Amino acid sequence: MRRLRRASERGAVIVEMAFVAPLLMLFLIGSLQVGLVVVGNSTATSAAREGARAASIRYECADNHVSARCTLNPSTNYTFIKNKVMAKLAGLVKTDTVTVSVQCRSKSPTGAVILCERGFANPDTDVVIVSVGWKHIGATPYVADNVHTSVARSVIIGRPNLTALVPEPDVTPPTLLSAVAYDTNLNGVLDQIKLTFSEDLASIVNSSVFTITNSVTGSNTIASLTVANRVATINLSGTTVNTAPGAMRIALAAAADGIRDLWGNQASFGATALTDAAKPVLVGLTDTNGLIAGRPNALDTLTLTFSEPIATVLATSTVTYQGANGSGNDTISFSGVSAGPQTTNSSGYISGTTPASMTAAVTKSGNTVVVTLPGVLTCLPNCLSLGTVASETAWNFSPATTLVDADGNTATGTRTISSLF
Repeated sequence: MRRLRRASERGAVIVEMAFVAPLLMLFLIGSLQVGLVVVGNSTATSAAREGARAASIRYECADNHVSARCTLNPSTNYTFIKNKVMAKLAGLVKTDTVTVSVQCRSKSPTGAVILCERGFANPDTDVVIVSVGWKHIGATPYVADNVHTSVARSVIIGRPNLTALVPEPDVTPPTLLSAVAYDTNLNGVLDQIKLTFSEDLASIVNSSVFTITNSVTGSNTIASLTVANRVATINLSGTTVNTAPGAMRIALAAAADGIRDLWGNQASFGATALTDAAKPVLVGLTDTNGLIAGRPNALDTLTLTFSEPIATVLATSTVTYQGANGSGNDTISFSGVSAGPQTTNSSGYISGTTPASMTAAVTKSGNTVVVTLPGVLTCLPNCLSLGTVASETAWNFSPATTLVDADGNTATGTRTISSLF
């Protein structure tokens, strides 16, 4: 009986094991799969950080945008960063499901998206972000087979170190973005042209590669040329007063010693008009005297001569004489023509402190603006307070900033005049 009982117990154990063993096996397999998922998640996070570390110094072109500087897709730096990520993930995730993306943002991880390229992304300020996507190894009922992601960020820590990489090939020459004419010393003569290109330029340039035609300075010869970053600055010769480029043109011939980028690609462009950034300068100021010098008379005129035509529409101007308080000097203003009241060096233009005003006509012809007093002089409140200034120390006259040229540049310059009218 004991033998039969023992045999029966052994049989029961075997039957129980037959029921329990599959469940234990499933549990063990599930535990292993979950373990692989946990390890894969942890390793993917570490891989994203590894990618961000690499991207912090090899950010340039890593976002795979295409430009004159970044011509490969995928770029050399992106491939380098992805290889760093893949080396961490090997054997722990489905490698054929791994995706790596690189993005640069301005100043913070939530800032505006910018190009990962020198000139757009600023070291020690902007941020590079590496995002890694993957799927786990093997299907499992415990973990859904979805795409998982991990993101790591790093501040760009310096200019890309490409010494260990093949440089991105650049076969595109610089293109001209703008050609602007200036009068830098405000003497009424165009003296400078600034050309801005699409990329940094080599610093040594032969000025003979440029051709200037119809120069308003009176000379098509270039005095000097300098290059800094993306800008070529051409200093002009010639002394003719004229700040309107008009038909003036500049052209560039391709040459080994001309305008070229850091990879030697030679820039060129045909005859190009210049944008006018030069202010119209007051270069002349004269008046006519009627019966009495130093006192306004019927049809007296004030003529302003500028370095180029004035586009502002004017029909009349209110001329106001204002007496000074105490021992100060009188002021004279021309609405829309002068830069507010002009301080004279005399107290003899008007007596008392009550102003005297009259309406004058304004006409334009070429580079001149002429203010003409009415044929019958009428003052408000009256003209009896007006004095006579026969000879006084010259005083400065500045034009109104509402006077502009055809390109919207405001009038500038100061001229002197003695006894007005």
